[in-house]
Amino acid sequence: MDDLQSKITEDCTLWIDYDQIAFQAASAMEERSINAVHKASGRKMPFKNKTEFWGRSKKSVGGWLETLNLKNEEAGKPTFTKEDFEIEDVFTSVDEVAYVLQASKTKVVGLCKHVGLESYAGAIGKGETFRHHLELPKFYKGQRDEHKPAWLSETKDYLETKHNGEVVTVIEADDFLTKKQFLGWRNFKKTGKISHITASLDKDSLHTPGFLFNFNKIDGIYKHPEIIVIDESIGNIWLNKKGEVKGWGSYWLAYQLLIGDSTDNIRPYQDFGIKYGEKSFYNEVKDIISQAELFTFVKDKYHSWFPNGVEFTSWSEKQISISTDEWLETIFSLIYMHRVDNDPTTFAKMLQHYQSKA
Repeated sequence: MDDLQSKITEDCTLWIDYDQIAFQAASAMEERSINAVHKASGRKMPFKNKTEFWGRSKKSVGGWLETLNLKNEEAGKPTFTKEDFEIEDVFTSVDEVAYVLQASKTKVVGLCKHVGLESYAGAIGKGETFRHHLELPKFYKGQRDEHKPAWLSETKDYLETKHNGEVVTVIEADDFLTKKQFLGWRNFKKTGKISHITASLDKDSLHTPGFLFNFNKIDGIYKHPEIIVIDESIGNIWLNKKGEVKGWGSYWLAYQLLIGDSTDNIRPYQDFGIKYGEKSFYNEVKDIISQAELFTFVKDKYHSWFPNGVEFTSWSEKQISISTDEWLETIFSLIYMHRVDNDPTTFAKMLQHYQSKA
């Protein structure tokens, strides 16, 4: 954003995703390797990674295992397949937590310096949220790696006590940060001054009006060095060089409602034998110019997919049978980030709002 310093209030606060800061700091101080365990004998062999052990191919054998098989063939000994082994992850962390804490502090200080703000605080999520209790075909975020880096909990505690961290329960830290992001937008509309800026990697933030800094780095350099301004328009959408959909604003919310989010195990259509892809979505919405038309398209797509509602066995083994609109509202509750306390927004209310303005 151009000329940021002239638009911020004296006490403008940078609200940071401390969950990500803590995870990055703890992970950076941890080395990951594997043990290849021979199932029949129980013998363990250490390797840097799977590629070193059995190569890059998903089907054929390469790497160290291929070399061993060639030697065994020449010697008339048995060869091995991938199925003969189990992979055991090994994590080696630094002994001193102080290194991790210092790394997290350095990240926070660097963020503030880059953005040019002295006032900062952060959000730390703890425990399950309301989304974890929704009945879905797959458990919310259930596919994620269960491993937590050593010193992660201690780093979060440090950020909470020493760097203005606020613990968030019931809702996610991302919801909490989104509320700060939206508050900054509302204040800007009223006064022309920015009171809150959010620093987050969460792509859900891209459909909430406000001021956002994505602190993703590549080779130590911020990939997106400028503050992103997300307004209340329909936003923008495009395909990158890889053919992936990128965007912000209402377009991005529509994208997530129809495509879902593999990172969080949000699957609008994937468990029902329906085929739909990013390019199809892009081609169908790229010429839509109003939010009323955009979200009407989303609703119509759900009704074309599920004319008789949806039925499934949930992750908790319950038999679920709900209407099409109820399923759409379920996905909306997973995707939509709360903007105010006890946010009452539903998909139906949002659509009605835009239709009334059309």
